[in-house]
Amino acid sequence: MHSGHPERQNYTEYAKRTWLQRVPRHVIIDGVQAQRRLMHIFYDDNPGCFQLPCRGETQPHYLKIGKYFGAHRTIAGVLVANDTWPDVKWVLVVDDDDHVQLDVVRRYLEPLDADVPLLLAGRVGPGHNAIPCHRTNNNSKWSCCTDPTKPCRAYLYGPQAIWDYDKLEHTFMPKKICPEHEVSNYCCRSKPWPEGIHAGFPFRVHPRGPYRPHFSLLWPYGGLGYIVSRGMLDVIPRDHWQQCMYGFQCANADHRVMACVLNAGFSLTLHKNGIPGIKHHFTPPGMLASPSTSDQTRRHHAHYSTPTSRRPGPAPRTPRRAKSQQAVS
Repeated sequence: MHSGHPERQNYTEYAKRTWLQRVPRHVIIDGVQAQRRLMHIFYDDNPGCFQLPCRGETQPHYLKIGKYFGAHRTIAGVLVANDTWPDVKWVLVVDDDDHVQLDVVRRYLEPLDADVPLLLAGRVGPGHNAIPCHRTNNNSKWSCCTDPTKPCRAYLYGPQAIWDYDKLEHTFMPKKICPEHEVSNYCCRSKPWPEGIHAGFPFRVHPRGPYRPHFSLLWPYGGLGYIVSRGMLDVIPRDHWQQCMYGFQCANADHRVMACVLNAGFSLTLHKNGIPGIKHHFTPPGMLASPSTSDQTRRHHAHYSTPTSRRPGPAPRTPRRAKSQQAVS
């Protein structure tokens, strides 16, 4: 669980007093330096080229992509949760203004096989479940899926591209090939950045950067939760997750999770019209509504859990393998 906006700490505190008490395995990851509590992980905003110098540049490339502060924390939380509890079956991602009915979520997951590589979406964005997902994908066409008994494969090809859903063909196709020597929010490129290593950001945006992931105009909507299975955590190497965390410097948190899974050869699964038991935009009793959703610099991150000491993001390590046990993170 992530809570980065200073005015939203009451939401996190309410969750810790209520439903989060029933989840001993959880990570709350944020960018509020004053937050020094057990089970919190502090991971600051990427300073980019604003606070730290970028050699040889007069205009930061971040100005061209609508820089989204804090979006890296979602993948960081997944890494921390997986490193801390390698036997967990599912990692549940929610927002700080969500209220989760854990028994309902558990009943939803009980008949599913956690060893199948799955990214289960509560809602597919953009729009409101408007994408007609297919039951399965094949070698020539891929979409999102509705069958959780099989992995939902993505079959990418060609140079870096933005993929979009073709409603006539009911499949995804390259909508735009990313042009050379340009960078945008969805045609994102990055390169190693030695000056940022000490701050936990060894990559930065650059139009000629070698890290060039494909991007899909389809993603899980974090406000209604999404779930990463043990099978997905195991089949995608940790180095790939870590490269996504460091390398992705564009788009928001949910986009980056989807793009990370996409570039590993998987799409998402929308099962039974979403994950039950998650109420979004929940206002705790006695509190005013959350800060405006127009505040996009620190809102809308994802959330996880780890009973470890506060530290600046996940440290590299080799993921352990263990037989899955019943647990929800």
